[in-house]
Amino acid sequence: PIDCVLELVTRHDIQPEQVDSIVCTVLSGGRSLVADPIEDKQRPTNTVDAQFSMPFGAAVAVVKRTAGLDAFAQDVVDDRAVRALLPKITCNSLDEIDAAAPQRWPARVIMTLTDGRELRHDIEDPRGSESKPLDWDALAAKFTELTAPILAESRQAEIIAALSTLETASSVRPLGLLLRA
Repeated sequence: PIDCVLELVTRHDIQPEQVDSIVCTVLSGGRSLVADPIEDKQRPTNTVDAQFSMPFGAAVAVVKRTAGLDAFAQDVVDDRAVRALLPKITCNSLDEIDAAAPQRWPARVIMTLTDGRELRHDIEDPRGSESKPLDWDALAAKFTELTAPILAESRQAEIIAALSTLETASSVRPLGLLLRA
């Protein structure tokens, strides 16, 4: 659903104050983790609560237009604009979406705007899935973001460079040494 929200807000240049409601369709198999009970998921108090809240993920996608690791930091959890959207976001599950799993990981978002427009976006699979793999630049950016707390920029760059030649390298030993160090 976050991919759906990001697509809608960027395609239509939607601002948070334009959102009247958002309905995120989630797979039933994960609903208890990210959508139920909805009252709790609409009121995360810390980063862990936020990471397991579909309403929070959708609100961040509208307000910050991102869903990276930084989007789940405590200052974002406390952000007034994000918190103002949370009660407007609900979740449901649909048999037609569930029927595609586990071969596909579909999602749907219906966003109603304050001017009465209803926008909908569906996906069959999220970015980063087998059918929609991240390109090299997106993978490198994700690696950099996730390892920033534990690796210096120079080490990140060395690992990325070693990984970029992995398919043609005669040995994985240089990469192994970088990862071990």
